[in-house]
Amino acid sequence: MGFLRYIRSDELDIIRVLPTDSQCGRLLSALRERVRDNTSEAALVQSGDTQEWYHLIWERFADAAFIYALDRDARLGQWLHDRTLEVCRLSLDEWVGPWFRKRANPPVGMLETAHLTNAVCEAACLAPELFNESEADEIRSALRDKGLLLCERYINGQIGNNWYCVLLSGYTTASAMLGLQDNVERAVGLYNDCLGLYDSDGYGETLQYGNYASLALIQVRNLLLAYDPRLSERLPLDPIAGMVKWQAASLMYMKPLHMLSLHDGKARSAPTDADTKAYPRSVNFGDCAAIFRPSGDILLHIAANYDDAKICGLARWLFDTTYADPMLGPDELATFGFFNQFGWRSVALLAARELPDALSPRDIDMPLCCEFATGTSVLRDSWQNPRAILAVQSGYETHKVDSHRHCDLNSFVLAASGERIFVDPGHCCYRLDTWRQSCKTSHHNTWDFVDADGNSYTQKPIRAHQAPLNHRVNYTIPDGFTVLASDCAAAYGAVADGGHFKRCERVFICRLPDVIFIIDRIEADLPVKVVSHFVTNNRENGLDLHIADDYRIVLRRGGAGVKFFTFGDMSMSQRWGFVHDYYHPQPNQAGQGKEGSAYIFDYTSSEFAVEHINVHVIVMSDTETIRGWHIKRRDDAIVVTSPGERESIRLRLNPSAENWFSVE
Repeated sequence: MGFLRYIRSDELDIIRVLPTDSQCGRLLSALRERVRDNTSEAALVQSGDTQEWYHLIWERFADAAFIYALDRDARLGQWLHDRTLEVCRLSLDEWVGPWFRKRANPPVGMLETAHLTNAVCEAACLAPELFNESEADEIRSALRDKGLLLCERYINGQIGNNWYCVLLSGYTTASAMLGLQDNVERAVGLYNDCLGLYDSDGYGETLQYGNYASLALIQVRNLLLAYDPRLSERLPLDPIAGMVKWQAASLMYMKPLHMLSLHDGKARSAPTDADTKAYPRSVNFGDCAAIFRPSGDILLHIAANYDDAKICGLARWLFDTTYADPMLGPDELATFGFFNQFGWRSVALLAARELPDALSPRDIDMPLCCEFATGTSVLRDSWQNPRAILAVQSGYETHKVDSHRHCDLNSFVLAASGERIFVDPGHCCYRLDTWRQSCKTSHHNTWDFVDADGNSYTQKPIRAHQAPLNHRVNYTIPDGFTVLASDCAAAYGAVADGGHFKRCERVFICRLPDVIFIIDRIEADLPVKVVSHFVTNNRENGLDLHIADDYRIVLRRGGAGVKFFTFGDMSMSQRWGFVHDYYHPQPNQAGQGKEGSAYIFDYTSSEFAVEHINVHVIVMSDTETIRGWHIKRRDDAIVVTSPGERESIRLRLNPSAENWFSVE
């Protein structure tokens, strides 16, 4: 029995003659260079790598096998041949994964098991001529007795989160490779079961882990279609494609990374990619990279196969925008989703299919304020070169998955003039105490509470299949303003559930790109103090602070100037936190933020009370013009005045009234 073929010879012929100056040709050139660099030594892990071999094997085998299929380079073929058989000959325990993965008796597969299985199949299916019949039998034995066995033991358990999708990919890959019809039929059903993990317009873990789950399910779909193309109608794309608008709304801009931690903070004689190349910046609530972009192969799979022209065009736009530079690295972090990349399937799809033209969010009339069932709300002043972007963790529908969430309800991220000012800490190695700190409410732009007996009240974590802990609140607002409001009393213990909190509401009244009023309204059945946290971005020590007093702070970063004023009987203290760029499975690596990369300001109520209303005002401009903006209390209003007093905005509160705030 031969191996499945991932790509036809005529498709390879088309790719071989691609114009080098075309989009597809540039991707292919980058892929060739990637393979050359990553196979120069007779080992899977190269001298410059920072990952363990488990975490780069899938993309490395896939890249190498595809370029070998195109170029038939003998040296590359020998590298792939030797590495593939080395992996097949590893022990069952080594196929489980690294030392920190749980061991069971009998052994059960882990994420790395699926990645090994998928990697071996990439080599065998793209370059079958490298292996004689005896070696091909050895590959089949490894897939059956290690990959399939371990993955099947995992998926025999309860369907859960991204892990289940990934282990299903290993199970499906091995089953299709071995021609196991009953297993293939089971995989079709489980694929559809996994689609049930998605929200109506997103995925309940995070952007990053929604992408990771989707990458695995696209692998399942590709393998099943390679096994039997007639299965297409039984393998819908809807929930995966439904994430594209969420991903597009969450992409804020592209700009250089300037990651000084790569160089230990020392001056550099020559600029690096991080200094000169544009990296994505995305809204990164929960465990998610700040430089998140969707995997290129997912975006083009959707663009090529989905039946909604707007979503297809938007997926193409995301690809064209975030993969404009195909050399953008690193490339050792891709299939685990640490920093996503394009793979050979992107090249093949662009070469062989008439893909739709790119359609931007503005082209498909996405609103400037997008609210998603995942809980993310994103408001911007423009789709083209926005000056201000506000994202809020607001109300959400009941999730089917709950991993990788932070205690961040009613927290927000704010970017002004191309700089993130108020930030989410993001994602780092989850075995670090730094990660545990970064997940806490106290490291997000939201609240904790304390009562007179010293009891603390912090957010409890979101759980799948349980009632939401946060719900959106609707208000009428004058034209020219946008309001986002949500109440997360249930996250702290609602009175109706035996807790103490009646209302934990945060209202954002926005007139972007200049002004945001934040009104916090707290009601409890026992006196509490509110501790409001505000996390600001000091990556690279780039935050310039002027603290006039407890209530007035001016922040400057890059070209952005921000005034942040607080109105309420509160005292301010300051501490340090973390701003991570992306997750690395090893500690003390690039991507992990240092302590002090965030300034955290805590505002604590002066008195215990059962009701609190506090107002925070944010005004945004450039570093010089911000001086001319003024924020003052006048009579019964908080007034924001623009430079030269050309215009003013007034916020009034009347807590006892039904319409308890107004703005004009």
